[in-house]
Amino acid sequence: DGVITDMDGKYAKPNVPQGATLVFSYIGYKIQEVTPRGNTLDVIMESLDTELDEVIVVAYGTASKAGYTGAASTLKKENIANAQVSSISRLLQGSAAGVQAVSSSGQPGSDASIFIRGVGSVNASSNPLYIVDGAPYEGDLSSINPADIESMSVMKDASSTALYGSRAANGLIIITTKQGSKNQKVRIDASFKYGISSRAVRDYDRIGTNDYFQLYWEALRNQQYYVEGLSLENAASYASGRVVSNLGINQSIRS
Repeated sequence: DGVITDMDGKYAKPNVPQGATLVFSYIGYKIQEVTPRGNTLDVIMESLDTELDEVIVVAYGTASKAGYTGAASTLKKENIANAQVSSISRLLQGSAAGVQAVSSSGQPGSDASIFIRGVGSVNASSNPLYIVDGAPYEGDLSSINPADIESMSVMKDASSTALYGSRAANGLIIITTKQGSKNQKVRIDASFKYGISSRAVRDYDRIGTNDYFQLYWEALRNQQYYVEGLSLENAASYASGRVVSNLGINQSIRS
C-alpha cells in the first residue's frame, strides 16, 4: 500500500501500524527506509549520482558517452561559464584532447584556427564542421556568445564523417545553445566585468603657460650668450625681442 506526494512534496498516510517502516523512493534518488515517530515525518531525498551517465550530443539527437563507440570530447556549461574568453575558438584551447587552437593574431575578438588531430589537408581547408543547434554554421565563431552555450561535443574520428559526409572530414564540433524549458521559472543571468590600468612609469611633470614663456626666453638668451658669444645684456635683449615672434602668439598680419 503506497501513496504519492503532491507537487509540493506533501503526503498523508493514514493507519500506519506501530513500528512499521515507510519506504520512500523516486527515480534518480536513493531509496530511504524510515520508521515514523509521531504524526509528522519529513524526509529529504538524496540524488543517486551513480545512476546518471554523461550525455553527448550527436548529429541526430543524444547518446550516452559510455555507449558511444567513436572518439568524442564534451565541454559542459559549468566549464564554459568559468572560462573568461571572447570567442569559443579560444575556449577549445587545452579543453579537449587532440584539438589544437592556433592563434595567428592577438587582436581582441579574433578567432583561432582549430585543428582536430592535426592538419587534414595542405591546399584545402582544414577547419572542422560546426553544427549549431542542428544546422551547419559557417559564420565567425566570435559571433557566438560563449555565455549562450549549453554544451559542446567534439567528434574526432570517422564517426563524424559518417554523420555529415565529406564536410566533416576534418572533424565535427556540435554546439548546443541554452534554451528555455517547460514548467520552469524564468531565469535571467547577468555578467559585469571591469578593469583598471595604470602607467608603469610615472608621467612627467608639466609646466604652465607662464613657465613655458620664461623657459623659452631663457633658452633664447642662453643660445645667444653661450653659442653666439653675445654679452649677457645683448643676449637678454635679443631673447626679449624674439620670444613672442618665435612662438607665433598674438601676432597680427598686415598687408
